[in-house]
Amino acid sequence: MKKCVVLYNKHSGKKNKGAFLDEFIEILKENGYKTEVIISKYKGHIIEIVKNLDDNINLVISIGGDGTFNESMRGNFKREKRLLLAHIPLGTTNDVGKMFGYGKDPIKNLKLLLNGVRRKMDICTIN
Repeated sequence: MKKCVVLYNKHSGKKNKGAFLDEFIEILKENGYKTEVIISKYKGHIIEIVKNLDDNINLVISIGGDGTFNESMRGNFKREKRLLLAHIPLGTTNDVGKMFGYGKDPIKNLKLLLNGVRRKMDICTIN
């Protein structure tokens, strides 16, 4: 079974209450992933989490705003062996989510992610 770590920033966005998480995890399970959810506790926490994850993780999904994805990328760049990262937008602005073609529904976005293609991207600067 593949391994997925979901990094969840419950403070992102105005309507983010996490009600979707059970369905989110079930969809990942149906797609062959054993999933661990880690809730971000403070600014910079996701950087440390990603930096210290095991190398045998198949997918890391950050859920939150642009800053949440930024932290997951920064943590990944501190690793010797990079992990596959994805992002589900829940923030207020969601520039990164718009760039990926996502809307406001995290479940629909997860399905798009799981049916999408893997690609490399340059690090972008937003502001």
